[in-house]
Amino acid sequence: MHSPKTARAFYLLLGALTLIFNTALLAQTVKPATSSKSDEIPIVDPFARNVNRPAQYGAVPVAKARGEKKGEFAGTDSNYQYDEDFAKLPDLRNYRVLSITTKNPAKKPELFGPDLTMPALGTSARKVYLRIHSNTNLLMAKQYVWDFFELHKNYIDANFVIRKELEAKQAVYRVDMGPFTSERHAQTFCTVLIPELSNNCTIIKEFQSHPEHSTFRNTAAVGLSNSMIQQLLSINKNQDAGNLYSSGFDVAEGDTLGKSNFVILKINNRGIYLGNEAGKLFLLPADIIPSPYAGDDAPSEK
Repeated sequence: MHSPKTARAFYLLLGALTLIFNTALLAQTVKPATSSKSDEIPIVDPFARNVNRPAQYGAVPVAKARGEKKGEFAGTDSNYQYDEDFAKLPDLRNYRVLSITTKNPAKKPELFGPDLTMPALGTSARKVYLRIHSNTNLLMAKQYVWDFFELHKNYIDANFVIRKELEAKQAVYRVDMGPFTSERHAQTFCTVLIPELSNNCTIIKEFQSHPEHSTFRNTAAVGLSNSMIQQLLSINKNQDAGNLYSSGFDVAEGDTLGKSNFVILKINNRGIYLGNEAGKLFLLPADIIPSPYAGDDAPSEK
């Protein structure tokens, strides 16, 4: 018979051999993890599911003048250079409206004042307004607002604020319209859409009173016009026509569009109204495909 020491050594050796065999078997059947973060859920790229990639996420070829920097685009006509900035096309009619998001037009002016609750100094940013009228008679100031709104209601998405001021110990009621998105938005809006002010547009900065509503919040999605897409396809056969037709980007009132930086004055159901400091008005319509003519030379009537 074997001694107890010999039996114990035998069983220890048998256990060690069994452990080595099981470890080797497990290594053959289980693959090591590729990442230390085993519970991390991967985010799937939405573009991998045949979703058309919007223009702001990539390069959309745009014709540029000779002598400008050449883009990295293969197989093009030598008469054209390219830029990646979709929002800076040289011709406004190279765009078309894909969709418009607007709130319902107001049926009456949003009138506030002269008793206003204003934010305390140092608690809020001042906003941009157009001062369109002054009168020593409060009722006449209010009547001016109603008449003004009736004349321009297709373009009005602003508050009318009556502020009472003292001038030579007499009450004067100032009528302000706004707030606008920027001083340039207000200046161009006044120059182009309010001709009765004879370009005497007074821009002020005031606090927005608590009851006033948000203004100039309409947006639109803009893409390439049919004529522009056909031009690009004739220049470069490698372009994907479906991608060009479906690509677009969002614009909002107060933004700029085109190489000449036309200001988007107003977006409504008719389309996108753009203007510049020279008083030129251009409508990018929502219901037709624009023709390929220079927007700078084709002012639209109100």
